[in-house]
Amino acid sequence: MRTMNKVLLIGHLGSLPILRKSSQDRTYTLLNLATQRRWKDSEGEWQEKTDWHSITVWGKEAETCVDRLQVGALLMVDGYLSTSQRPVELGAESPFEKRVFITSRKVTFLSRPGTDRDKEVRPSNYEIEPTASPSVPA
Repeated sequence: MRTMNKVLLIGHLGSLPILRKSSQDRTYTLLNLATQRRWKDSEGEWQEKTDWHSITVWGKEAETCVDRLQVGALLMVDGYLSTSQRPVELGAESPFEKRVFITSRKVTFLSRPGTDRDKEVRPSNYEIEPTASPSVPA
């Protein structure tokens, strides 16, 4: 049986992307994307939570994101989950820390910040949260 590793997210950009270079001289950028979840709690009240996703975009598409995106832009990201391991301090239960991150295959710009359409879909509790830097594949 075949397997699948696919992530599809639609959300708002939380910070300006910055063009970077990997240790192998490949260009990339990190996108901080906010998505929201809604559910009813045990009392029947609606609850809402914003989740923040760190997405790595590579090559020419990374350059396009840096050139064209503004904070608040509505994006669709098609990508996949990856993992990396790095050594941790002595005395830890495991000698390695495993991290999961999202790598983009394609970024689609759905709206421009400041348009009426964008204002209608922007989350009401849209705030930028600090995020830890994700691991970047070599």
